[in-house]
Amino acid sequence: MGSTFGTYASYPESGSAMRKISNDWIRLKEGSTLVFGKLNEWIITWNDFSILLSAVGNAEKKKLIENLSKIGGSVVSTWSEDVAYLVMEKVMFTQKASPTNDLSKKFV
Repeated sequence: MGSTFGTYASYPESGSAMRKISNDWIRLKEGSTLVFGKLNEWIITWNDFSILLSAVGNAEKKKLIENLSKIGGSVVSTWSEDVAYLVMEKVMFTQKASPTNDLSKKFV
């Protein structure tokens, strides 16, 4: 993977045994550890997330819902504190994207 000192992964079921990663795809699981070089260790965690769609066409909406389901995301119909992203085809103020909502969230 291009690291001078190698790239390694371990899986929760293997204890602390690390194996070197080549350029092949690998499937990571919750709790897996990745090490890039000597000092970069990352532990894989998973957080489900939801997005709110506003002013998105039906065809695009269908694609988004299909792709989000593959990575654990979901689409919700109303704004809440749990919404991670607001997705719009173009930036405009709609009822879902009004100044009364928490616009510190990310727009996509």
